[in-house]
Amino acid sequence: MDESKKNVAQINNPLWSGIIGLLIYIFIRLSPNIDVLIEKPTEHFYIVSAASIIAAIFAIIIGISGMRLRNLQVIFISLAFISLTVFFSLHGLSTPGFLLPFTHVVGISVQLSFLLMSFWMWLSSQPSDLPIIKFIAGIKKYLVVGYTVILLLLSTLFFIRPELLNFIPIDESPISYFIAGVSITWALLSSFRYWQSYLYSRFPFQLGLSHIAVLIGVAQFIASTGTLWKTSWWYYHFILLIALFLVVISMINQFSLSRSLKGAISGLFSVDPVERLEAGISPQVQALISATEIRDPYTAGHSFRVALGSVQFGIELGLKPEQLRALAQGGILHDIGKLNVPENILNKPSKFDIEDYKIIQQHTVAGHEMCKRLGFMIEELEIIRFHHERYDGKGYPDQLDGESIPFLARLLSIVDVYDALTSDRIYRPALSVTEAREILKKEMGKSFDPNLLTKWLNLTTKNYE
Repeated sequence: MDESKKNVAQINNPLWSGIIGLLIYIFIRLSPNIDVLIEKPTEHFYIVSAASIIAAIFAIIIGISGMRLRNLQVIFISLAFISLTVFFSLHGLSTPGFLLPFTHVVGISVQLSFLLMSFWMWLSSQPSDLPIIKFIAGIKKYLVVGYTVILLLLSTLFFIRPELLNFIPIDESPISYFIAGVSITWALLSSFRYWQSYLYSRFPFQLGLSHIAVLIGVAQFIASTGTLWKTSWWYYHFILLIALFLVVISMINQFSLSRSLKGAISGLFSVDPVERLEAGISPQVQALISATEIRDPYTAGHSFRVALGSVQFGIELGLKPEQLRALAQGGILHDIGKLNVPENILNKPSKFDIEDYKIIQQHTVAGHEMCKRLGFMIEELEIIRFHHERYDGKGYPDQLDGESIPFLARLLSIVDVYDALTSDRIYRPALSVTEAREILKKEMGKSFDPNLLTKWLNLTTKNYE
């Protein structure tokens, strides 16, 4: 890392958010004229309600965006803020002396909101190929709505029957400190993992989440150690609002080409496959693709052409929208692992030798390892890892054969090879359409799924012959 990048990393380090947040809290605690008692149940109700409404709006937007973007990190962050929304609403409604007398609900709801919020933050930072993540991804269609309904039912029950929580004293020490410790640990672990992801991806969403996780840890610490109704205790509500706005700002920076939330959402809901493909490519993903193509200039535009061609093929086959989105993102990122391949090999003017070929082959695994930490779903990861497997089992990296190769990877590999054949390379000029199609035909049942290749040839005959 050069000196300028080191300086940027030091400035962006999420530890600064934690340190500044804690120093402000300590300063308030040590200032008797500032840390005064502000016992305002009505104001507390309105402040918490406002925060909950804002969180609810953000959670809905984030959840929709996560589903459209097929990004598990975004979906899990949505669930984190749904947890905050529901239980903070319960916390506000149970404000002592407002609608209810003092009950355990007011304290327990805060602990539950932090615990569940930090849990989903921690889960969102895990690699998306873990078994538990794969399972959750399989029910993603019902996850956001189902989880919200369950939390709403529980919070309603606790509000109507607060005595039910008397047997769960998680708002009393020492259990409250243990729960707070778990929440803070999850939050800090999340921040660390997101910071590591940011250092190699430079994605602002990863940077934003690393700061947000630290702020959640700080807010939990203040909620656990602050004195009820004092200024220092009110301060953690303000920190949570900052975290909410940071999520939205990070999402706009990451996923919106137009730099506006309206532009991001409108692009995601476009019915045109090209517009949807372009809307799904964040500026940072574009930067990664550009970095790859700068190092390998003879593949300029290759990733976009493969993604678009695969989506168009998928449309002709009648694939589901989710599969088309996976093809779009997997196609855009399928060669991202070439960032780890030395330029002298990528731009070698002659054909690769055995050692060169072994290094080139590693790009599928490298791309898979990178993208599984950025929230991409299993279908995209399969495309990235397996698009060089061969139908006869002689491909790489895992020597899968036949239909053991994931369907979308088999589909994309046809478009990938065709585009490579018809593009100029440093060691050969582009082949003609007829020559490329003849090569593909010879590889039927060897490199390619014969059924898929036959359909591709039939669908494209009118365009290429």
